[in-house]
Amino acid sequence: MGTLTIRPNGEGYTCNLSIYGDDAAWKCVDETPSDEDTTFVYSESSTEAGVFSLENHTTETGAISKIKVYNRCKSSSATGCYSREYIYIGGSLYEGTLHTLTTSWADYYTEWATNPKTGVAWTWADIDALQAGTELFSSQGKDSYCTQVYVIIEYAAVAYTQTISEILGMADSVVPKGAFRLTVTESMGMVDSAARQKNMFQTVSEVLGMSDSVGTKAAFKQAVSEVLGMVDSAARSRGVPITISETLGLKDRVETRKHLSKIGDLPDDTITGGA
Repeated sequence: MGTLTIRPNGEGYTCNLSIYGDDAAWKCVDETPSDEDTTFVYSESSTEAGVFSLENHTTETGAISKIKVYNRCKSSSATGCYSREYIYIGGSLYEGTLHTLTTSWADYYTEWATNPKTGVAWTWADIDALQAGTELFSSQGKDSYCTQVYVIIEYAAVAYTQTISEILGMADSVVPKGAFRLTVTESMGMVDSAARQKNMFQTVSEVLGMSDSVGTKAAFKQAVSEVLGMVDSAARSRGVPITISETLGLKDRVETRKHLSKIGDLPDDTITGGA
């Protein structure tokens, strides 16, 4: 279940409430968290109301189960003061629950499971068109106050898994081989991807989108990660040695003849100038 809170962002359908602490009624009730006695709207010895335009939703999707319209209110007296929530949708005004106020700030709300204009479930277009507010009732010689108006939308959030590569705005480095898919998320461990599946070995160079500096002879494949280990790759496949110099495209300083294995066994003319 997901929730979205939207708040006033302008004057709406109607407002005849008095204001305190700011230059517009909607600015007196839009803050988060509540600033209580710092800014508020109020009614003196009368019944007055204010309805405000609200923020739109952004990227939220999913079926909406209900909305709750909140007012944070108090009164100057323990008796004789009331409030109720209002919504304005489709050109019609709808009243919420009537609440008896106390001398302490408290949150009150009315819940609408469906759009009262259409009689069916709320849509996101309805939410973007919605206005909400408060009505304050004050007996003679008493005051009612409202410091916050906001709406909470409850909805069935669409299940979504986001990868590190999506968060970072990078495209996945995907090399599908058999049933194997390696993403940036996995490769950011900064170690060789040693995962094997169906005899497949994927190297760091493949994951990072680099071409392997590969000397392939018979069944042997040497990866960048081995070359960067700064030691000769002494691995042999079918009797063939592959050195760093071969992998990097350099000429060996020492060329080994057929039956010789030590530099000291070579005649002088076998020692070349190298690359």
